[in-house]
Amino acid sequence: EDALAAEVADKPPAGFPVWDDEMYLEYHRGTYTSQSAMKRRNRQSEGRLQAAEALATVDTAAYPRARLEGAWRRVLFNQFHDILPGSGIDSIYRDANANYDSAWATLDSVTGAAFRSLRARLDTRGRGTAVVVFNPLSWPRGGRAAVPGPAGDTTWIVVDSVPPLGARVIHLPGDARPAGYGKLPAPAAGADWIENAFLR
Repeated sequence: EDALAAEVADKPPAGFPVWDDEMYLEYHRGTYTSQSAMKRRNRQSEGRLQAAEALATVDTAAYPRARLEGAWRRVLFNQFHDILPGSGIDSIYRDANANYDSAWATLDSVTGAAFRSLRARLDTRGRGTAVVVFNPLSWPRGGRAAVPGPAGDTTWIVVDSVPPLGARVIHLPGDARPAGYGKLPAPAAGADWIENAFLR
């Protein structure tokens, strides 16, 4: 027995395969997929969930726990191993898209109501158009922000540091549209080309 114990305690013989890491041998590691739209909607859903939860916590209304939990459950269900790597059948992806649509409708409703409530509590007085920028992250953040226009157009602005889980009021001159806005020629396209006011 002593000889057997000594043999077991020794290192394996030279050339014997040794694996010194996790034993994760599944095929669904999730690095690639044949369904990129599913992965994109999954990541966008995670961002929307985070923003909705952050805004709901600063809202004066009751926290919409049941609605957010329902949205979370629909998104998490779509993280089932056959959906994200693209190893499922067509009907799975139709159902997954319906789950995302339902979750996004809930999140848009929660986010919209909470943001309107936040904006109403902020002092937006000042010269120019007041734009409220909310940061749902737990660290200060700056960068480009999209400002939706009245005609469905979008103007991009650069915002300095917005506090974590906080908001900042930015005052834009005039109607926040760049000089010459609306005076640019309409984009044009041919059989093998497209062109706008800046490039062809």
